[in-house]
Amino acid sequence: KCLSILLNKVNSTFLGSTNTNFSCAGCFLYNKETNMALIPTDLPWGFKFLYTEEKYMIDGEQVYRHPAQLYEAICYLISFVILFRMYWKTKAKYTAGKIFGAFMILIWTVRFFVEFIKVGQSDFDGTMLLNTGQLLSIPFILIGIYLLIRKVKPEEQERYKEIIDTPLD
Repeated sequence: KCLSILLNKVNSTFLGSTNTNFSCAGCFLYNKETNMALIPTDLPWGFKFLYTEEKYMIDGEQVYRHPAQLYEAICYLISFVILFRMYWKTKAKYTAGKIFGAFMILIWTVRFFVEFIKVGQSDFDGTMLLNTGQLLSIPFILIGIYLLIRKVKPEEQERYKEIIDTPLD
């Protein structure tokens, strides 16, 4: 029962996290968040951030960097559209864990790949093949895969369908 309640709340939680990420993206030019140090780029959509710590400057100059916050925000919006369509256009809402599993895979996969364009947060990250953010994303992606492929008992499935179809008061 707790799992069913949790899975029913994913949509509202996801909307809240998407809103938070767009808020962060809106002020990303200020770049006071030290954990958002990004690798330099020559791409035309690179940004020169207004405030860059001395250690991230190259030859004492600010350089164009990847706008990872925007990449994340756009990917989270795409994830929302995918999950929204899954809920309304498929029978996934009637299977406990399907939408939450897809949520976990989408969000943590975005995080995994965006971490490639961020500078490591510590010296320790520089010595590893994958940084800490990527390593922490892997278990959540695996949990999402498990939730998508697991077999649900028919009686649990019926109970879950009843919960979904019951209108909220």
